[in-house]
Amino acid sequence: MTRPGALWRLILTAMAWLIAAVAGAVVAGALASIAVASARGVSVPALAANDKIIVVLIAACGLQITMLLGSLIQARRAGEGSIRAGLGWRPIRRKPVIALLCLAALMWMGCFIALTVWFPALRDMVKSATPDLLAHADQLGFAGAIARVLLLAALAPLSEEFFFRGWLWEALRTRGISTLPIALLTTLPWLLLHGLDTPWRIVFLLPAALIFSTARIMGRGVQASLCVHVTNNLSIVLLQIAAAASGASATG
Repeated sequence: MTRPGALWRLILTAMAWLIAAVAGAVVAGALASIAVASARGVSVPALAANDKIIVVLIAACGLQITMLLGSLIQARRAGEGSIRAGLGWRPIRRKPVIALLCLAALMWMGCFIALTVWFPALRDMVKSATPDLLAHADQLGFAGAIARVLLLAALAPLSEEFFFRGWLWEALRTRGISTLPIALLTTLPWLLLHGLDTPWRIVFLLPAALIFSTARIMGRGVQASLCVHVTNNLSIVLLQIAAAASGASATG
């Protein structure tokens, strides 16, 4: 049985890193705004739409990179020098189950997109400024498209899984917390982080959170949840690219 003081220290440490990540995003975005505005010879409020996409990309990278660094630093401490041990980096078990969970993530994403198409009010309810801007990163050309893919399909899943279902999950487990409370304690901050500007998004992210946590439990390590998370995010990027391509062909 872990001591309450040790558990609270762990929770406060996680909160401190999340606050640092948000601060990293704000600082990175502010510096990017100033740099781009200076290069364009305009004021920050007068930035064009494409310039705002660049700023959002850099701010999002600031958030994710800070979380990734935090998870690696804390994992090394928790694993007594072994980052893999601190993250719970183990070979995936029950691979057929994890494959089914990848399919479940794809099916939920398809259902969610269909719901937003059928019910425009629902789309407006869950609309978020940052993802909406990132969806148009292809307007920056090939470099913008590659940056979006790397951010959404690689950096974001890696940093979020390493932080929530990697280091934090393992730290809670080694303190004697049982599986279901661990799933709750790692899912709640993940949901809150994604609902900072649009709280209603949290409701529609619940199925994805459940799938990711189930993958972590069934796969016995962070590799499993990372695999499902990458599959989920990559499908989003590919659907956005397909929608943009079809829209371009229709107008052309």
